Amino acid sequence: MLADNTPMTSVAGLRRVLMNGSLEFPPFPAERYRRDVHTATYKCRAKLNNGYAVLSKNIHIHAVLNVPWEVHVPDEYVMAGNAAVLRCLVSAHCVDRIATTDWFTEDDISVFHYLGPKYQRLDDGSLYISAVSSEDRYNAFRCRVRDRITGNMHFSQYFGRIIVTEPKGEVRPRLVLEPHSRRVQVGQDVRLPCAGHAWPVPSYRWFREHHDQLIPIKKSPIRDRSVLLGGGLLGINDVHREDAGRFVCYLNNSAGEEALHFTLIITEPISVRIKPEVTRTKVNSNITFDCKVTGHPIEIVYWLHNGKVVKPNERVRISEDGFRIYIKNSQKNDEGVYQCFASNMRDQAYGIAEYTIEQSDGRLRAVGNRSRRTPYARSAHNYDAADWNFTGTRESKPELVYWFSEQTLQPGPSVSLKCVAMGHPPPQFSWTLDGFPIPTNSRFVVGQHVTLQDDVVSHLNISRVTEQDGGEYACVASNTAGKASHAARVNVYGLPFIREMPKVTAVAGSDLIIKCPVAGYPIESITWERGKRNAY
Repeated sequence: MLADNTPMTSVAGLRRVLMNGSLEFPPFPAERYRRDVHTATYKCRAKLNNGYAVLSKNIHIHAVLNVPWEVHVPDEYVMAGNAAVLRCLVSAHCVDRIATTDWFTEDDISVFHYLGPKYQRLDDGSLYISAVSSEDRYNAFRCRVRDRITGNMHFSQYFGRIIVTEPKGEVRPRLVLEPHSRRVQVGQDVRLPCAGHAWPVPSYRWFREHHDQLIPIKKSPIRDRSVLLGGGLLGINDVHREDAGRFVCYLNNSAGEEALHFTLIITEPISVRIKPEVTRTKVNSNITFDCKVTGHPIEIVYWLHNGKVVKPNERVRISEDGFRIYIKNSQKNDEGVYQCFASNMRDQAYGIAEYTIEQSDGRLRAVGNRSRRTPYARSAHNYDAADWNFTGTRESKPELVYWFSEQTLQPGPSVSLKCVAMGHPPPQFSWTLDGFPIPTNSRFVVGQHVTLQDDVVSHLNISRVTEQDGGEYACVASNTAGKASHAARVNVYGLPFIREMPKVTAVAGSDLIIKCPVAGYPIESITWERGKRNAY
């Protein structure tokens, strides 16, 4: 269906529904681009064997044209001692496709890998250079961006240079950056740049705005997680939801003062569950479903019954905040699947539960209750007799409702990998690196806690990541009913490195898979050799 629930039709050569229910968009030439087909929102509805229906989340399609990229680095004029910001500019139609930005010197040397902490990469990919000196006029830089859709690398055609100027008397601070907002997910690191041109070289002071008052960063709750990285660059590690708000940087010298404002917007992935997950009553009963939502921000909450929006009436009432639905004197037509959707402009998830009125045979079919997170979907879990243990409590295999994605980064910053699972009994997490236990190193810290919604959250935090920390990381959630796992690579730029592999024991006649514990990035090829046994 389309976003307005109207049935979707096939468009020859551009869009068609396959026999298995999948929706296919074939490759198309630029002249056949259609906005109503290639930049649209879709959703699907599945009918279950028992006649109930389930609606998917919104699926946003945005097709892009594979046209040449134009990348360039403008020269930057700066007075000695001040901070400079070099920008990597790309064509407007390619901005949203940038996955990573890297910087290199004229000798193709990685700036961040070899030139030291004076050079920092900003969150938008720009190059921040603190305390520019006359020696910097001899340096030239070019940037490289990676297309997140095709994976192709694009270099700037020309090198950008730092043009160092000599002041002629006092100069009042002049901002080289504009006030803007930064959207950051909980647990990530953020860098807020403050740069201005002035003489004498200005001092930088950072403040947190709280109830119309300015609190120095050193006296604010984030003081232990904040650090000045050189010049006016403020780094905040492991951002919390309460870090959201306005930050102010003051630049001051004997000629005057200037202020730069930043607004930090903190988001958290949405997860939804409905309690109870399965309800079975007699006819004319009163029932209640609670929508348990985590994440931030939550902008819209609504309910579906068998794929249709629930409309309140004399028997059905929805709480003012939307998180609870009441059904009075239940009837046969109240049976079915209930879904609670929660969303904001960038994220969407739903929980699912089933209501059944007792039949004479006493049988009950349950579709289970799971968080459906964008963009990963999960099939419903069907319970049977094996799901019940001897105490009468239903067991359920772990199911991941959130997991980390592949990352590519430079050495130096901290990395936090997160997995969230649900199940009964509550699952325990273990972590591996290329199939082997996590290194026993003080820089690797694993933590686990249980939320109010009974989700189990596990973090793997790596401080001061090095090129040798790269590899495929996996989280495994397990309980007495089974296990679930997820794996993705953390790529750290650097020379190839192979960690020592411990001895592996295998059973004759069984399959054996060993991953090469290789680090460094990019890796062009991997080959295997079988060593010869020593003769005695």
